[in-house]
This record gives sequence, structure tokens and C-alpha cells, in this order.
Amino acid sequence: MPTKEEFKNKIKEMKIKMKEEIIAFFQTQIRELFVKHENLENFSWTQYTDYFNDGDTCHFHTRFDERMKINGISYDDYCGETWETSKEIEKYTKADPLGNTPIIKALQEKLAVQQTKEDAVKVIYNDICSVLNVLDDVDYYDMFGDHVKVTVEKDGITTEEYTRHD
Repeated sequence: MPTKEEFKNKIKEMKIKMKEEIIAFFQTQIRELFVKHENLENFSWTQYTDYFNDGDTCHFHTRFDERMKINGISYDDYCGETWETSKEIEKYTKADPLGNTPIIKALQEKLAVQQTKEDAVKVIYNDICSVLNVLDDVDYYDMFGDHVKVTVEKDGITTEEYTRHD
């Protein structure tokens, strides 16, 4: 029967091996994303433990669903451009219900381009989230730490301190 110290060492070895396997799995999945999406240069997210939770216990969370950046641009900004252009078209259409003015036609062309771009980004975003959602928050904590911004590029992963949160 193993001693307490031997048992602890064996568990420590198993945890190290598991962490190595999780990292290898993660890297394989990430490589496949970059192969599938040639225009994908990088993506990033933040992960941290909240500083304050209204008196409740603060927990660590990854923030890739809500604060993901793709090629340095916030996912929400990609979608926001399309929304703003739609509102602009609405405004001009009220003034000219037939929509015959050059500005409306130009905005409609701009909107078509933005929607195509947004649709492409949604596919990339959904694929990234499908990969990232396989692992748990604790796995990301173990790989990258707390209070960090994680940036994934074709040639590697970097982290930098992130403290600009509540």
C-alpha cells in the first residue's frame, strides 16, 4: 500500500499528464480553425475572477462568448456596423419612401457588403466558440491563469495581464 506522500506524488503526476493532454488537444483544435478559416489571423478573449459580486462569492469565468475579438475587432462591432447602416437607410427612406435617391442606393450597397462580412464573421465566431466551449473554465484557468487576455494566433498563444474589469 502506498504511503500518503507516494499517493500525493502519483496524483500530482496524473494532473500534470492530464494538463499536457488538454493543452495538446486544444492546440490541435486551434490549428484546425486556422486551416478552415484562411482569413482568420487571430482571436482573443478575457478571463478573470470578478472583483465584486454584490456580496456573493466571486468566481472565475472565461469571457469568450461576450467579449471575443476576431482579427482584433470586437464581434459586436462587426454586427453593429450592419445595424447602424440599416438604421441610416430607415432614416433616409422615411424622407423618400420610394428609395430612389443615390444615398439610399449607396447605403443599400454598403449594407449588402457589411451583411456578407457579418455572415462570414458569424461562421468563424461560431466555429471558435464550438472549439472553446469543449473545455471548462477550470481548464482555461490551468492553461492561462487569472486576470488575463488570451490571444490566439496561427503561430502561438500569448497572454497579457487584464485588470480593467469590475
